[in-house]
Amino acid sequence: MKKALSLIEVLISIIIITVVIGALIKIKQNNLFIIEKSDVSKLNQAYISLYALNYQISDNRNKNLAIDEQLLLRDDELKKQTKSTNINIKDKMLDTKEVENTPFSFKPIESLYSIKNSIKKKFYTIKIDK
Repeated sequence: MKKALSLIEVLISIIIITVVIGALIKIKQNNLFIIEKSDVSKLNQAYISLYALNYQISDNRNKNLAIDEQLLLRDDELKKQTKSTNINIKDKMLDTKEVENTPFSFKPIESLYSIKNSIKKKFYTIKIDK
């Protein structure tokens, strides 16, 4: 009956434990990276939505705009975060639709908002003309 572990058994167990701990650390790092990336993505989408809600503010369409210059932000922390963020806006007029037997016509406008070519959102606006 064997009462003690041999040196080889101890070394093998240490190697197995080291590999498992290394794998767990790598998984944790990947999860933290994914969480940070998703937080940045959510923040950029919020900036786009904030700017899109203020559609009438800017006459500067189809160009890059700095958020902090275009919006009136009262929060100093929000101003710091948005200082280096630029939004690229591209408007595209779609085909005008006429409604039969009425004097109205609809002009749909597709607005594409993007930040750093990674986050993109499309908004549609419909102008009604007589």
